[in-house]
Amino acid sequence: MTNDEDQRERLARLEAAMKQHREVQESWLAMLDFDWTTAPRVDHGEVAGNPLGVQQPFSIELRNGRTIELREWHQYETYAGALAGVPPTPEGQLIAALKTARRVFPEFDGQPVVLEPVFHGGQIPRSPKNALYPIIWLPAVTTVARFESDAAASDPDEPYSTLVIAWFQDAFGLPKEPRTLDQLARIDWDSSASGWST
Repeated sequence: MTNDEDQRERLARLEAAMKQHREVQESWLAMLDFDWTTAPRVDHGEVAGNPLGVQQPFSIELRNGRTIELREWHQYETYAGALAGVPPTPEGQLIAALKTARRVFPEFDGQPVVLEPVFHGGQIPRSPKNALYPIIWLPAVTTVARFESDAAASDPDEPYSTLVIAWFQDAFGLPKEPRTLDQLARIDWDSSASGWST
């Protein structure tokens, strides 16, 4: 086979792969209930620098002055799927948060951090004779999030660092509870985060 024939064959394979990619993309886009090419636009005018930086990310300034930014998160009902009645002991949900962190962020090779939650407690009547039974449960929503910093953690050769953090809160959305925000600000980033480079 000559060089020209070899190049033509490579070009044909590349064109076939690109066609297949376009067909797959079109099949996914067909699932949308709107045409993204004609959807409303927000005009930012001339954007200096990276246009993806127009939106301000959720960020937290740690006690040591480092700023970390929320890059990705996953939220779910802490007791989703639990049958009606007494909630299971909190250990299962604490372990589930760690397992979810590993499943949702498999590329993170460090140890996820779980913030200390505020436990809820009470008593419910149970048979026999409606005796009161003590129960403990966690807040309604579990959050597992990946934060990044554009500064090295423990390894100065890695210019960026990442940490996966889990916490429990009373409602879906960004963390608002002062205790959670305070715990986030007190994270020991340098000893917990994993470094990386591009």
